[in-house]
Order: sequence, then structure tokens, then C-alpha cells
Amino acid sequence: MNAFNDLTQALKGKHKITQEDFPQHFRERCNRLSEVVGAVNRYYTGYQANAAADRRISEVRGVVYDQFCGMSEILEDMAQELELYEKYDFALGEQLSTMLRASGVLPIDVSCRVDRYNRLSVEIEAAKEEAAALFKRIFCGRLTGYAEEKWMHPVSAQRRTGAGFSLVKSRRSRRNWR
Repeated sequence: MNAFNDLTQALKGKHKITQEDFPQHFRERCNRLSEVVGAVNRYYTGYQANAAADRRISEVRGVVYDQFCGMSEILEDMAQELELYEKYDFALGEQLSTMLRASGVLPIDVSCRVDRYNRLSVEIEAAKEEAAALFKRIFCGRLTGYAEEKWMHPVSAQRRTGAGFSLVKSRRSRRNWR
């Protein structure tokens, strides 16, 4: 057994062994010494390749980990900045969705945001273009009598999934949208 243990230093130094690296008593008694030398060299080469791959994987993981940490910090900073600029009004969005469904329009998405200047932006996307156009007339008609402030002209946009439009109000009113 010491014959193989003694090979460790030769493998680490030369990265392969020869028959002369075995002790004399082992060489005299082993009938397949050349096969043993070939197998040891082959398996040691495989071991070295695996060890190099493991080192490379560890290096890549370290780099990727650092990149994800950096991205996390950037996204956290962006989220904090966005909170200063816009807040979402989920309750108002739900009220508008309910009003849409009551008018026979299927809303895909209703988004209400208040920016840092206290302007309310409403974005509505409906399932069908006709439904969005109908709702736009109903919605804008209700808004005319709804608030003293004027709404900016609605902007329409064609989308693959349907039709949508956006409204922006200069100041936010406290009333419900019913």
C-alpha cells in the first residue's frame, strides 16, 4: 500500500508517473505494471481536470454573486427613488375596474399613480377596442362633472391585446369615482 502512497509526491511534482516511480519490490512482483502506470496517469489527469473545473466554477460563482449583490443594491436604490416620485393608488384602481365591469367593459389592466407633483395618472387597458372607446366616452363624461380641475386630453394607444388610454389630472380630488 505504501507503493501507492509514495506516488503522491511524484504525481504532484511531475503530473504523471513512470514505472521507475514505484519501489523496487513492487516492480518485481507486479505483472501488469505498465497497465497500472497508465491507469494512474489517466485517472490523475481526470482528477486534475475536475479540480480545475471546480476552481473555475467557484471563481464564476464569486463573480456572479458580486454582480447580483451590486444589482440588488442598484434596484433597491431605484425602488427608494421611485417611491419618492410615484405612488400607486390601488383602491382607486379597484373602483375604476368595478365601474368598468358595471359598464360592460372587461378591463385587462387599470393603473392609478400619483406623482411627486400630486398629479393623478390613470391608465386603462380594455379587452376590445370598441369597449375601450365606449368606456372612454363614458369615463370622460363622468370626469367632466366630477372635478373642477381639467383633465388633460386622453391619449389612446393600440396594443396587441386590446386598446388602452391614459388620463392625467393636474390635482388629485378626494371624491370616490362612482
